[in-house]
Amino acid sequence: MSTFVSLGNFISINKKLSIPSIAFKLFCCKPLMPRNPLKRLRVVYNYLILFRRNNVSNEHILRSDGDVAIKVVDSNYKVINLKRKIIQTIFDEENEDKICGSLIYKDSSTLYEKIWDIDKENRIITGLFYNGHHPNLNKTKSKILKNRLTDMFISLLAESDIRNVNARVYAKSLVDLTLEILDRNSEGITEKESRYVRNFLVRIYERFIKNNEERFIQLTLSHGDIKEDNLLVQNNKIVLIDWEFCGFRSPTFDLIKFKTRFPNFGDDFYSKLNKYLFDKLSNKTKRGNELIQRYMNNYLDLFYLEDITLRLIQFENREFAKDFSKIIKFIKRHSNYES
Repeated sequence: MSTFVSLGNFISINKKLSIPSIAFKLFCCKPLMPRNPLKRLRVVYNYLILFRRNNVSNEHILRSDGDVAIKVVDSNYKVINLKRKIIQTIFDEENEDKICGSLIYKDSSTLYEKIWDIDKENRIITGLFYNGHHPNLNKTKSKILKNRLTDMFISLLAESDIRNVNARVYAKSLVDLTLEILDRNSEGITEKESRYVRNFLVRIYERFIKNNEERFIQLTLSHGDIKEDNLLVQNNKIVLIDWEFCGFRSPTFDLIKFKTRFPNFGDDFYSKLNKYLFDKLSNKTKRGNELIQRYMNNYLDLFYLEDITLRLIQFENREFAKDFSKIIKFIKRHSNYES
């Protein structure tokens, strides 16, 4: 147990640290700091001012002896111990299922962040701390960034377990789950919004069943939420962190979702990456390229079913996703669907 002092809405520092130690720890904590050393010094200086100001008035106790704490939601924190190179996720009883749910997949891919210990009694998960900066995804012309992203997506597919599932049963399970979530949250969704999403899901499901010639399809472990905050650059490679929304999905799910978020990397980049993934999936599943190409063409419809399901899960469980209109906007922007 240690006392932490809040330095703002999300970041806290261990009170027992001296001022020089605080400055050093913060400066060395790369995920929280800008790359530019001068900008980093300015950020550290501002945090030191907040520490002096809040030293008594803004304290809280956490079940960890780490250095820097990051508030995730409510009383849930990630606490970093720089010397031991570990990060501890501290969660409350209410969020136990949400936090621990994704851990069932930790052995399904070598890319899953390293977990050292799961202490359910004290509700603490201890894992490896990846001390790297977040990549700047606005640098869409950078060859180094594109190469690192390409390696990441290929590794995400190549290093994952494969699950064979009945295509019709899997697609139907996605539709059923989304309809259940819509029913449970009917008070927070207008009838027009609910009807729009329901009609879209039914239409996509029927089209997928009609066009899919495969009885069984392969699923691989998907991260589910690849964005700048969940990427770190370490040892010249991109590392994926925060696998809270991972699950077995279609092999191109993460790539298609990434493209909807970052289209400015350009069609040429995504076309080449698609080809790499076709070849990798062909080798991994021992299927011919022609079959894989036809097989993956249907993944766009499957992606919509999977992504709307994920968005609704987030809508139901996370404050950041409570704006239902964003789901409607996503459907209109990317699927050309009109009710």
